[in-house]
Amino acid sequence: NVMTDNVANIFSFRRLNGNYTGNCIKVRRSSDNTEQDVGFSNNYLDTASMKTFVGNNNAFVTTWYDQSGNTRNATQATQANQPTIMTAGVINRQNGFVALNFDNTNDNLGFAFPYVGATSCDVFYVIYTTDASWILHNTTSAGVYGYVAQSGSTSTTLYGTYGTPSLFVNGASKSPTTRNDVYGYYNSILSLTSVINCDMSNSNFNTSRISGYTSFLFNGNLLEFITYDKSSSVDIVTGKQIGRASCRERV
Repeated sequence: NVMTDNVANIFSFRRLNGNYTGNCIKVRRSSDNTEQDVGFSNNYLDTASMKTFVGNNNAFVTTWYDQSGNTRNATQATQANQPTIMTAGVINRQNGFVALNFDNTNDNLGFAFPYVGATSCDVFYVIYTTDASWILHNTTSAGVYGYVAQSGSTSTTLYGTYGTPSLFVNGASKSPTTRNDVYGYYNSILSLTSVINCDMSNSNFNTSRISGYTSFLFNGNLLEFITYDKSSSVDIVTGKQIGRASCRERV
């Protein structure tokens, strides 16, 4: 049960907030483009009902519901840009866990992070990728984005308007100097990322995106994505530990 004080967004295929009673995702099946909400069964995505609805077709996520209670859902209305959760009736999984696949062509989800002025935030996500160049957390504005992974790049511009965050990958502190360093932390590894004390005060973060940054579209699987705003006076250390521990279970 992830601490909900100061949490901005919770996107997961597990019910991480015990007080959340809504659905997990809304999917679109390829056979007739009908959409349907999919809830939880025993606190995990109800895969049985999803398979019944989709059949032997493909399924795409149109909405990943925010479990924080803030209803800041991650959405994508354009069919061609919706990430995949089922292919030919088979659920997409990573290491046995349900995962959302982004295709490095146009897939992305948009969500709101409305805490303009928040200079101390934490972002947690679990991913698997073999992509050579990608940005997972970004915005609709050029120059406002999170960490950049780029194979072979000597660029020392690691992020845009993200402050001076601390990066942890699978619990280990990382100090990258180039984009190639960032790439090396993730290539072919199921990874829990913790970006601690990042600056998200730029108003463009109000229209955040998962993937979707021009030539750095993400190609891989995403299992969970959680954000915290640490501007108010709750127990921030506990919040950081719970968010990290929750995602670590996936790894």
